[in-house]
Amino acid sequence: MAWLGPSFGSFSVAGQIIRSDIADHRIYSDQPRRIDAPWDFGIRGTTDDRLQRNLEYIGHLCALRAWYVDVRMARLSPNDSSSHQAMTLTAARKLIEGGITERISRLDQYLKARNAILPSITFPAIECPLRIAPSTVNHVRLGKKSIGRRRSARKSVAAGYCG
Repeated sequence: MAWLGPSFGSFSVAGQIIRSDIADHRIYSDQPRRIDAPWDFGIRGTTDDRLQRNLEYIGHLCALRAWYVDVRMARLSPNDSSSHQAMTLTAARKLIEGGITERISRLDQYLKARNAILPSITFPAIECPLRIAPSTVNHVRLGKKSIGRRRSARKSVAAGYCG
């Protein structure tokens, strides 16, 4: 996620929710919306929209993990298995997997607090549509057909959690 907030030499007044960057050397204050309504501090009910967005996010993390495994790591030659690049990619994959686990755990916690149950999440096995071979080139050039196939596969991975 990108950094949002004050830049160098800038600040916002207390209690602000900052939803955009603040340019250098600026003071920021947003006019608060006037609210006068009854309120209790009870847990609000679950919404299908929030659940859907969380499941989509988990799907996108799984698609990112698939990119690292099926494309980035697949380009490493067998001789690179202990290289700094292989260790970096392995660490990145583990970090993404930790994010998936954390997101599922937090979603389960959110639903349990609302007396709802997180359905079992199954990870779909979708073959990478790109044909990747080990290479010393540090990038992958994709044609329009490859981009379309990859986009379709990413949506299928995300849909596997939402549908």
